[in-house]
Amino acid sequence: MSPRPLISPEKRRERYLEAVRDKMVKLYAFGEAKPPAREQLWHEITGFLEAGEMIKIVKQALLYEVVGFVSGQSMTTIRQ
Repeated sequence: MSPRPLISPEKRRERYLEAVRDKMVKLYAFGEAKPPAREQLWHEITGFLEAGEMIKIVKQALLYEVVGFVSGQSMTTIRQ
């Protein structure tokens, strides 16, 4: 069995951003409700974002854009 080919940095970044978008959509689907599942998802998202930043998959500004797109907010609002 031959080894799998490596994933290009662009494809890795694309997959990461898709996962971030999916997680954010799930988070915003909770609305104002704050069940334990929402808090767990929030912790998962923050860990996911920190890991992505640490391994240099994406820059922080791009993450703000993704979060803003999903939430319908501007980057300025998100940073506050």
